[in-house]
Parts: sequence; structure tokens; C-alpha cells
Amino acid sequence: MAALLVACAGVYGHAGPGNAGPKASETDPPARLSVAEIADRARPSVVVIRTEAALATGFVVAPNVVVTNLHVLANAGSAELLFADGTRSMVTGVLDFDAAHDLAMLAMAESTPAHAVLALGDDRRLRAGDAVVALGTPQGLDFTVSTGVIGAVRTVNADLTLLQITAPISPGSSGGPLLNESGAVVGVTTLMLVNGQNLNFAVPSRYVQALLSRPHNARPLTKQTTPKRPPQKFGNAPLTEKPYPDAVAGFKLGMTLRDAKKTCPGTLVEKKNYLECSVAAVPVPFASGPVRLFFSTGRLISVKLVATSAEDARTTLTSRYGPPHDPRIAFDKSGGAQPPKAPLDKTVHLEWSFADGGSINIDELSPRRVEVLYTAPVWNDEGNY
Repeated sequence: MAALLVACAGVYGHAGPGNAGPKASETDPPARLSVAEIADRARPSVVVIRTEAALATGFVVAPNVVVTNLHVLANAGSAELLFADGTRSMVTGVLDFDAAHDLAMLAMAESTPAHAVLALGDDRRLRAGDAVVALGTPQGLDFTVSTGVIGAVRTVNADLTLLQITAPISPGSSGGPLLNESGAVVGVTTLMLVNGQNLNFAVPSRYVQALLSRPHNARPLTKQTTPKRPPQKFGNAPLTEKPYPDAVAGFKLGMTLRDAKKTCPGTLVEKKNYLECSVAAVPVPFASGPVRLFFSTGRLISVKLVATSAEDARTTLTSRYGPPHDPRIAFDKSGGAQPPKAPLDKTVHLEWSFADGGSINIDELSPRRVEVLYTAPVWNDEGNY
């Protein structure tokens, strides 16, 4: 456990576009600090990002420059930054972005103190088992600290490497810094697999370094000019070009909690983390009641249905969106995909990923319990974390 409580002083310095800050020494290993010390040093650099459509995280990498995930800016006409000391600043524009690695550099209105700049570490030194610390805003709980290790360094293809981590992340953690034992940023938390057991991913800091080092073409932050990233694609997972449904079982994605309560045609039960609407007949060909509704920051982000059978759901969804992806397919060493370990008619676990974001998943929990989960584009497993 001691390895989870270590990191280093002296890694925080001035950085800026064209000067990404100090790199880790090639000869002298940095001193180590506890997790609490890492968090205390990093917290002034971490910001909560609020837009009209998202709640996320970012961190300062240069005076007046914040890095976050590009998908955080989806449908954003404006963005506000909140620092741990209560300071607020508006984003004045997008300095640059890297769609292939889901990164964006934001310009902020007010200047930041020198100590609020986080330095970048060398992610190429990471090995499976190395301790890491993540800071983020999971489910709106700002400036949360989580610990874990590098589970693996995944080479998805020649242009994309991902850090698989065990440090827990949740919606709202997108764009947060992943820190190594010396307190330097080695990654940016980006996504998790909803159907996996603590399968979380970060993009390596090398991509942030490259973004900082190149010339910038600033643009205003408006819904019309917000850049879009291509969705991440694991192995040979197909993407459907069909539009994501505006509503599921009569419930419009993004609707308020109040409107959802009014929309329920049956008995409404409020659970701890969701609403359950019990209806006699669900207006979906393959499903029956009840309908579970999940919210974040007061908006409907996910709908879960109970299917009449796995085959009914698979047949209907395949006819509409094309063949699904089986997440049981594993990576081979070249980044390609291997065949499923089990036939599709056993323990069904299928997924449709949409080119513009969003996903639909079928999970056969038992022969009598098959669930279909619709996750909205802004908040899906490749979305707003």
C-alpha cells in the first residue's frame, strides 16, 4: 500500500505553448510524497468545467491555459472554470485541439498564479503496477482524489496509446490530471467502460506535450465552431452512422427530472440513484416495464429497459443499427481484435456505438433478466467523464 501514497516535490513549474514545462530527470529520481501531499500540490491547478451540456474537469498547464478533453466542449457555447479556492474564470476560446486524442487547450480570462501550473511527466516510463493518483469531479463531487495503479499500457493502433488504470473515475472526471508518484501529469482521464469492472482509461501526457509545442490557431467557443472529435474505436468495434434516438420509451434524453416525472404514464417510484416508472406496456418492440431513468445534474442521461428476451432485443436493434460489437473481444499485441471467447448465444453482452456519441448495450443477467441500456451521447462511456 505504501506505493499508493508516494509522489514528488519540485515537479511543478512554469509551462506554456511551445514550452511544456520541465521533464523528469533522466538520472536522479524525484523525491516521493504521500497521496495527500500530491493532492494538496495539484489541487490549485485543477478546475471544474461547467458548460450548458456538461460538467467536467481540467488542469492548468501554462499561465491562462487549461487542458481538458475535447468531448467536454460538445454543444458548448460557453464554459466557466471553478478553482478550488473559489476563484471563477470564463473560457475565452479554444487555443488548439487534438481530435484524434480527445484533447483541447482552453484560454481563460483571468491570469493564474505561477504555482497553479502543473508540469508534465514522462508517460513512456510507466509500467503495469505503477501507482497513480487521479483528481476530478465524479458525479459533480468536485476536487475528488482517487488512487490506483497502471493496469496496462494499451497500444490501440499506431496513432493511439491508452493508459488503462484502476483509479476510479465517473461522469464529471473527464479531462482531469492523472499524476505519477512524483506528482507530474502522466495522463488525462478520458473514458471508462460502463460494462467493465473498473476499466478506466487515460490518454498519455505525450499528446498534451505535442499539443503545447505546436503553433496555435485560436477560435471562439461557440456551438457553431466547437470542434468535434471522432469517437474512440476499440479493436474492430463497428460504429453505426444512424442518428442516436431523441427519446427512449417516450422519455426524451436531456429532459429535466420534473418533466420526466410528468411523462411517466404509470406508477413512479423514486430510488436512491434513479427513478423507476412502472408501466403496463413500453412503447418499444422488444421491451416490457418497468423503465429506469438515470439523471446527472438534473438531466436525463440514461434509460434502462427490461427486454422480453435477448434475441428480441438483438434482432430489433440489429435491423435498425446494424451488427453490434461484443465487448468480450480482446486486444491482440498489434491492437487488432480476437474472436469472442464464447458464442453470442451464451451470456449475451452486446453494444452499439454511435459515430456522434452514445451507446446501446444489451446485458443478459440471467435467462429471465435481460437489460437494455441507452446512454446519451454527451454522457456515454466515451463521453463525459
